[in-house]
Amino acid sequence: MKFIKKKHLISILIPVYNERDTIETVVERVKKAFVYNHKKEIIIIDDASSDGTTEILKRKIEKKVSKVIYHKNNMGKGASLRDGIQALRGDIVIIQDADLEYDPDEYRSLLQPILDGRADVVYGSRFIGARPHRVVYFWHKVGNYLLTLFSNMLTNLDLTDMETCYKVFKADVIKRVYIKENRFGVEPEITAKISKMNVRIYEIGISYYGRTYEQGKKIGWKDGVRAVWCILKYNFKFISKIFIIFILCIWLARIMISHFFMMKSSLRMAKEMITTYQDKTEIESLGHLYKFYPEIAAVKQFCINKKIQKIQVKMNGPTKDEINIYYHPKVFEMIYPVMIKRGSDHTLYITIRKERVKSVALFHKKRLLYKK
Repeated sequence: MKFIKKKHLISILIPVYNERDTIETVVERVKKAFVYNHKKEIIIIDDASSDGTTEILKRKIEKKVSKVIYHKNNMGKGASLRDGIQALRGDIVIIQDADLEYDPDEYRSLLQPILDGRADVVYGSRFIGARPHRVVYFWHKVGNYLLTLFSNMLTNLDLTDMETCYKVFKADVIKRVYIKENRFGVEPEITAKISKMNVRIYEIGISYYGRTYEQGKKIGWKDGVRAVWCILKYNFKFISKIFIIFILCIWLARIMISHFFMMKSSLRMAKEMITTYQDKTEIESLGHLYKFYPEIAAVKQFCINKKIQKIQVKMNGPTKDEINIYYHPKVFEMIYPVMIKRGSDHTLYITIRKERVKSVALFHKKRLLYKK
């Protein structure tokens, strides 16, 4: 028995964000669209529009449709579809954008494979068939082709337009897909998830009346990058966890190797300083620092001129580990048995950035004596 003989409720989901110029026309065309003898359920999801669309929906459209869902905050197309799927009552679902790029008059051909009992899911492809197709952005077409190709490689489907808005589902199929993506990443997410189900997928050529950015087009290159990530994420079960673990392992290995070589360098430096300066006077023992850090050479002369005999040293650096490896307190105690003394009224602050001395400042209690 053909599926078409049964009376169906067709749920049409229309996610809307800042479409005040087109929303009324879209709703009127959806209401007039031919769906054989089946009833329609029109559900609009307003994603916190800020251009007056919300007011138009409340004033003119609410009474004409089955339901309007209002978001308090802008969340994205994926979040809108998630809420719409939860609210629908129909047994066939059509996704319709509110921007007039897609023609509701094509519902007849989109529904036919499902009504005939041949399909569970139908994609409307902008890139097959002989229907009108507005010429807009070349690189958008290339991007769509590459994303669809990449998706097909991982899903083993033979789609020509994975990113299309027009997707028609049996309700029991789309309700088994829990949408996690909030923005345009919802397209590759849905495709990846239905590819793992035992469902029949068809494509139908559709017309396309694309808009320019001046006319309100919203998708951008960042959404393309996100789509690549979603294709990977939803086609490999643990891809995100594996990727994070791999990056962490590389990062930890790099830290361990760099710390090993820094520690060897610090110990060698300490031995050289102890050998060179163990017979020097207290104040001149500070002079070992010019050999390695010329930036604080003037501090020695200042201390000599002011006859400062005891100071304490405090280090500031990007990480505690770097300070401890390069400037360990025990190294200072060996080099300065008298000169470096905790609790002294004179404090020398040394700031390290990227393994170099960035600045030095000498204080007497809280009063700045010298800074370089």
